[in-house]
Amino acid sequence: MVKSAEDRQKKYAAKFDAEVIRSRYSATADLAKAGQTAASNAMANIASAVRAILNDAGEYPIVTSLYMSFANKLYGICRKFAGYPDAKTLSVAATNTALLEITKWKAMGAKDEILQSIWNIFAECLGSPPSPIP
Repeated sequence: MVKSAEDRQKKYAAKFDAEVIRSRYSATADLAKAGQTAASNAMANIASAVRAILNDAGEYPIVTSLYMSFANKLYGICRKFAGYPDAKTLSVAATNTALLEITKWKAMGAKDEILQSIWNIFAECLGSPPSPIP
């Protein structure tokens, strides 16, 4: 049976209880804040490392976003597959996924040596960078 919009709205209103949502959020707020703080610190450290790599390579600031997005992608891969930065373990799944990503960034015009330097930030999770990049 097809429900009307009014029936759907009534069902949604019946399920939505602000007190339940408020109590669930307050129960997990400290955990969420701690996780956000750790992730923010890790992202700031990664951004500093990437900026240093780009400065050393003499790259123009306009390309920072290209390389930062690559570093953010590797960070996400390491968090997903290896629990980075809490558990710094080498992950084959992370390495294989990162190999696909580094190939994409090379196709976008990123320089091999800079990509490899950024990869080295995550060497504990990904292992040695590929040389040459496929």
